[in-house]
Amino acid sequence: VSVKDMELLLAKFPNIQFSVTCHSNFGFLSVEPAAIKLLRDYKTLQDKYDNFQVGANSEKFITAWNRIYDTELVFLPNLYDFDDQKPHKQYRAEGVMKVGIFGAVRPLKNFVSCVAACMDISARIKRPVDIYMSSGRNEGGEVANRAIDELVAGMPNIRLIRSMWSDHDSFKKLVAEVDLGLQVSYTESFNLVTADLLAEGVPSVV
Repeated sequence: VSVKDMELLLAKFPNIQFSVTCHSNFGFLSVEPAAIKLLRDYKTLQDKYDNFQVGANSEKFITAWNRIYDTELVFLPNLYDFDDQKPHKQYRAEGVMKVGIFGAVRPLKNFVSCVAACMDISARIKRPVDIYMSSGRNEGGEVANRAIDELVAGMPNIRLIRSMWSDHDSFKKLVAEVDLGLQVSYTESFNLVTADLLAEGVPSVV
């Protein structure tokens, strides 16, 4: 939300408390310079309006940001509904192992390392591995996709299945089918897919 639009909201609804929350640590913000500018510019609104607060979901990020910019970000952790959490999946020692690597394909999501790890798992346990990987949101991940195609080319025990972006309910059904999730993104301070995997009883490496 632009500073101008945010100020219009704050002025029009003075009895409502508004908050903008940053969901990334510094490294993950490297692909979003505009977000860094917004976070810095919001300080003027925070100083001017009592009904506005800027927050983040990483206490390490908050401590450093407040010290660097002499401001007052607050800790606002992400919330997730686990009321229908499934039992933890048990390890299957036979058959094809299914691994999920989900999310927008961005360089900092580290998908190339995830695919390489899947291939290493297959070589170690001597079993085929099906890799389910998100598709449809390539946000600077074109090079990563090409690298992944080169990694898996001609490997008989590896099958790469690109799953198109879908609604949340459909996605959770797909998540429930995998045996393991890999979400090893760099400095991402909250990963919704990991929460989805946990809700479906699927273990993750993060």
